[in-house]
Amino acid sequence: MRRFFAAFDSFVFKSFDILGRSSRSEYWCVMPVLWAVMIGLALWDFRSIWNTLDGGEMPSVNPLVYGSVLFILLTAIPRITLAMRRLQDSGRKGKWATLPYSAGFLALMGIFGLATSGAFVVDTDFSDFQIPAALLVNPTSTEAIVLTVFEFIQNIDSIHFVGSVPSAGDMSATIGRNTGADTSMVLPALIIMGMMFVYPPIALLIYLLLMTIASERDENAYGLPSHFDHGPRSNAKGEHNAFASYALLTRTEQKPTEAEIAARKQQVHSLYEQRVLGRQQN
Repeated sequence: MRRFFAAFDSFVFKSFDILGRSSRSEYWCVMPVLWAVMIGLALWDFRSIWNTLDGGEMPSVNPLVYGSVLFILLTAIPRITLAMRRLQDSGRKGKWATLPYSAGFLALMGIFGLATSGAFVVDTDFSDFQIPAALLVNPTSTEAIVLTVFEFIQNIDSIHFVGSVPSAGDMSATIGRNTGADTSMVLPALIIMGMMFVYPPIALLIYLLLMTIASERDENAYGLPSHFDHGPRSNAKGEHNAFASYALLTRTEQKPTEAEIAARKQQVHSLYEQRVLGRQQN
């Protein structure tokens, strides 16, 4: 339990340390707890938004009202620096800490691309849906867009979907017709689709593997190991153990023997001859 709290202590007070090292157990003591809190707060916020919409009201458009957003923003810098120190502890570059963020960005772009592509558009009759005037006045306004989404959800029961979701064959045919018109776009399209749908899971897997690599036991370019996993090092192979001197505290009340007294007198006499009389020891 003490090690668990020590990991969070390091997580908080080393928030801006991007040049140090953090052990594997230090990272895995902190991050699962943060992930669990994020998921719990996100579910709570989604439930709150759903209940607000179900009651016929519009939820707040201020992202700082929601606990999950606040928690993610407050822990953003400490999480990134902790990942960088963990990578540096295993001898890797801290830039690998950007893998999950690039994967998330490309995944969102891929989902947005599918949602707006012609192969996935459903023919819909929006005759009963009225576009708010705020969106017509200022289409780029965030509040106008949120108001439009709210209006859509509020009137979703009155919207008549006259089309149907196309089958996989129809999707392939649509994509084939679009790429067949210009064959030079086939390879770039495949590369872009691969980056959006293949890169994210591979990047996350690589990131998790990097976080599980063992620490380098010796000093590297980022400093000495933290020894968070192993505690004080033993005095093996001639290595200095700073805790060995505390063993003398157990002998403070012991009386020296005659042999020890004679040895001390001899040391004092030899030191006097060398430093004061200038005699060299034979």
